[in-house]
Amino acid sequence: MSLENIFRKSEKYFKKTLISGALPLVMLLSSCNGGSSGGGNSGSNSSAGNSPSQTVQTHVVSEGDVVNYSSSTGIINLSYSASNLNQGDIIGSGITSAAPSGFLRKISSMSSDGRTAYTIQESLEDAARDTGKDIRIIINSTLLYPSAVNFSAVKGITPLNLGFPNFNAGVANFVLFDLDGNPSTINDQIIADGVISFDSGFSLVLGADKNGIYDISFKNLISENSSLSISTSSSFGSVNEKIKIANYNIQPFVAGYIPTVPPIPIIIEPQVEVFINLVGSISKIQTSVNQNASLTIGVDYNNGQWSTNNLFSFPKPNFIPPTLPQASSFKASIGPKLNLLFYGIAGPYAEADGHLDFNSNGSSWALYGGLEGKVGVDMQIFKKNFSGYSATVINNSVLLAQSGTSQPTVNTVTIQPGPNEVDDAYVRQDIYADGTISNSGDGSATFLEINQDSAVKEETLVKILVSSIPTNANIISAKLSLYGYCTSNYNVPTITVKSKKILNLWNESSISWNTKPSYDINNSNLVVPDSGVPNWHEWDVTSSVQSWVNGETNYGTALLTTDNGAGCGFNSSDHPDTTKRPKLTISYSQ
Repeated sequence: MSLENIFRKSEKYFKKTLISGALPLVMLLSSCNGGSSGGGNSGSNSSAGNSPSQTVQTHVVSEGDVVNYSSSTGIINLSYSASNLNQGDIIGSGITSAAPSGFLRKISSMSSDGRTAYTIQESLEDAARDTGKDIRIIINSTLLYPSAVNFSAVKGITPLNLGFPNFNAGVANFVLFDLDGNPSTINDQIIADGVISFDSGFSLVLGADKNGIYDISFKNLISENSSLSISTSSSFGSVNEKIKIANYNIQPFVAGYIPTVPPIPIIIEPQVEVFINLVGSISKIQTSVNQNASLTIGVDYNNGQWSTNNLFSFPKPNFIPPTLPQASSFKASIGPKLNLLFYGIAGPYAEADGHLDFNSNGSSWALYGGLEGKVGVDMQIFKKNFSGYSATVINNSVLLAQSGTSQPTVNTVTIQPGPNEVDDAYVRQDIYADGTISNSGDGSATFLEINQDSAVKEETLVKILVSSIPTNANIISAKLSLYGYCTSNYNVPTITVKSKKILNLWNESSISWNTKPSYDINNSNLVVPDSGVPNWHEWDVTSSVQSWVNGETNYGTALLTTDNGAGCGFNSSDHPDTTKRPKLTISYSQ
């Protein structure tokens, strides 16, 4: 199921959504209208239990007030001498250069000069306890598009796309395990290769009053395509590795306000981590699994009770049979983990792993592909003395191959038809200064065009028949290749070109922008360098080709970009150089 459809089913959670300007937030407070406070703004709440005569003050610092903040030690270095900060006071911050994730702290002590505050973590519950007002947060990740992403990865991992919520990362010759720790000796290593492509959306509803958190509803919506290959030339008795190979930090945002005086911004920082896992004993082997899945996993807390929910689609994975192995039993997986970090610390999380399981006793063996989904909530930011919650909500496996059955032969074919055997065209929309719009299309041009800017939009459509592939073949890989180049008006080093499965009929001789077909929401992204130099570029269309050979109608693939100022040109099936026309390379087994 697409993210769009899943969100539509979750519509009831967002009927009260309020959007203020460009802020990606929803804020419902019983009697607090919001608005950020800064510059050391302070106010008082009734006693919070420090002493009968002491009134707890609330302070909100702003840009320039804080020189340095450490979330690990809780030490806040101020730019001024703060005589009004006292033990037991609450101090909060929105998004600043010194505290990009904000903070919510309680002061345990102050330095003698008033410039250093020593603090402990404060909870949302305690910060709002004496206000007599509810905290209500309702957020939906679609309100964050697009958002800045900060990417980091270990060696061997290449980012193929950095646009939230679409992520692509390539895994090339990644050393998952090295027995002696010496990279120059390769016979004692376990190597992982592959690619992971996923969309990760979320929704969160949270309610709290003077008695504490009474309502949490968190959902993670994932569309994932992953391929993972494991190979080694040695035997290992026991391996247990979990390695974070990539990290995507998405720009923090204001999700609401604690109704103190002054109000304290509630800051959420979405984070997506990608992990590779390997557990078990492994001997000389090479095998791989390619799988795709769409799933919604979630956790709810209401009236003191936890519950989980899940909805998923998991077609049978594609695979390459293992080389003849010795006795071994292992599980390898790759997948994303979404964290919604309140003030960069903790909050709800969800993870979805596509995995391959292999079991062999030396004389017989079995290979499985599977999907596992987990959800949880780290409660330290929400409620004191309250343990967190976690649960496995999906644990699904499919037998792919086993000994005693004939092993399939892998065949690879390249389909590069001429203009009479392929449909390809580009569609165009021109937007003029006077507001008029013209729509057009061209199915006989020698070049296929892609463009995205305020005046011109172009998309390319290509349909290559796969009737030469046997019905119900196991598609191991399928690559759509086009020859050409991309450029940008903004001097960026790369341009992301998306491929999407076309969902309905079109005709290259009559197609126009306003009659173009609809596309699947899921996509495969390719990062093309801004070089202006023509070359071959290929998109992974494995899942599309698999659906076509399984009987679904082949309407082809659309190529487009959302990068503003980007333009691409690729040879069409009408190009005079027959060797550089669009082609489809398919590897399959039966």
